[in-house]
Amino acid sequence: MKKILVIITLVSVSFFAKAQTSAGNMMLGGGVSISSNNYGTSNDNDNSGFELSPSFGYFVKDNLVIGASVSLSSYRSGIGTGQSKTFGFGLGPFARFYKFTSNEQFAFFGTAGLSFGSTRNETGNTVNYRATGITFYAAPGFAYFFNEHWAGEFSFSLLSISSSNYDNNASDRTSVNFGINSFSPSIGFRYHFRN
Repeated sequence: MKKILVIITLVSVSFFAKAQTSAGNMMLGGGVSISSNNYGTSNDNDNSGFELSPSFGYFVKDNLVIGASVSLSSYRSGIGTGQSKTFGFGLGPFARFYKFTSNEQFAFFGTAGLSFGSTRNETGNTVNYRATGITFYAAPGFAYFFNEHWAGEFSFSLLSISSSNYDNNASDRTSVNFGINSFSPSIGFRYHFRN
């Protein structure tokens, strides 16, 4: 009898994990990313920050979700009176595809998206610049489905291409980050539900 209950439980959990990414389902959640860098021997080169990114998505077909995300970020560079702070806001669409492993509670995924945003950099009470821009990003990761509604995930930025326009006559900038140079892990949770 115990064997039958264990088998039924395992089959149920596997069914719920796959059902979370079925066409017509929705997901709500987000991630948080924290970074810290220290370049050289001086604390003047100390950089740290965080990004919060809530999102909503709709599964247009099994394992493929289309949605929108918002990003809020805050970074600081340097110490003391020379410390500069950068604040950012972004909004944009994304698409994500899940690929389940033989353990149907565990899936790899790939996310691609655009973010339209603005940033402001200041030192003390002085605004150094404001900028607007667009970023394309690609981020792989993996998700673990705890039950029929909740999944935890880990992802990192594999590729990002950004173009920024500055308001203080500074030259416009385009930057490309790929691989380990742009490693910025994100940990998040998603709530999956059906209308």
